[in-house]
Order: sequence, then C-alpha cells, then structure tokens
Amino acid sequence: MGTLSEIDIVLIICIAIVICVLIFLSFGFCVNDKKHKIIITRKKKFFSELDEGVFYFLPFIYKKAGVYWKGKREEMVKCKLASFIVSYEIYDFKKFHNGVGPIKKYFEKNLLVDYEKYKSDFFNNGAVLYEIKRINIVE
Repeated sequence: MGTLSEIDIVLIICIAIVICVLIFLSFGFCVNDKKHKIIITRKKKFFSELDEGVFYFLPFIYKKAGVYWKGKREEMVKCKLASFIVSYEIYDFKKFHNGVGPIKKYFEKNLLVDYEKYKSDFFNNGAVLYEIKRINIVE
C-alpha cells in the first residue's frame, strides 16, 4: 500500500464535505403528530405553527421553539416553594408561546399571585385556565 494520490485526497475531502452537509441538513427535519402543535421561530420571532405531518426547515435559520399539547392538559409544576397541578387548554398557540410559554417558568416568576390573576394571564395569552391545585408546600 502506497501513499495517497492527489485524486484520492480530493475524493476523501469531497466525501467528508458531503457527509457533513447531509448531517447538517438532517437537523431541519421535524415530525409532528396530531396531538401537538409546534412553534417555529426565525431570528427569535414567531414564524409558523406546524400541525400534523413531516416538515423541513433550514437549521440555524429556523428553530423549533415550542411544542404544545392540543386540547385540555394537566401538568404538574414543581417550583421552589410549592408544587401545583395546572389544568389548562391552549386556543391561540402563538399568543401562548409569546406570553405564558413554558408553564414551570411562568409559575416560578408568578408564584404568589392569586388565582384570578393566573386566569387573566392565561386568557390574555391564548389559553383557558381551568384549575390550579396546590399539592404540597416545601419549607
């Protein structure tokens, strides 16, 4: 076995570049089921909502910023001072993503607010809040 010729080196470099491009492009595929809605952003601003199907978007230009459950949802939220079970339903996914966003972060910022304030915040940001149950208090 001898040394590699220039053609062999160019061929190896081309194969490596093709593999890198294919790996890069594979990051843009997104598969969504009928139970969820995906929020896509471009430059940290809302771009699109995706329903059921297989989608492709250019990586690093577009980003999958949120995946939200369609229909009524119960979610356990564990914060530093207490834990809750929150029951809600999203009707405007764009508003919800930009307003309330991830439930845990929202409750950590607004832990000591009353139920009517929570209900108002959810409604003004694209969701209906059905119930909040405090399940324990951590001291």
